[in-house]
Amino acid sequence: MKKKVTKELDVCDWCNTDEPVYNKCSICGKHACYDHKKEYMTEFPHAVCFSGTGDGTYCNECLLKHPPDELRLAYLEIQRLREEQKQYYKDFERRSKLAEERVKELLAARRESK
Repeated sequence: MKKKVTKELDVCDWCNTDEPVYNKCSICGKHACYDHKKEYMTEFPHAVCFSGTGDGTYCNECLLKHPPDELRLAYLEIQRLREEQKQYYKDFERRSKLAEERVKELLAARRESK
């Protein structure tokens, strides 16, 4: 049996690929394939510790052209918190290593004195 099917697909606005794409700018509605999303779009995670449904996607053109609305300001706050978390973790790792080295030095000194 043959069946004729008409499909409507969102295609990349940069390369016009035949593959369906799922990345859409939240402002202008441009679509991007996976490769062009990395180059022409910015994605903001919707949560501090994970990503997924609810992430905001904007083309870089719109980010420059349009002032941030309340939603984008909220995404930017999440982005700032993620950076703060990364910096805290780096500092924590540095201080942990220093403390561990101090313990190693003290244990080595104790062994030598016996």
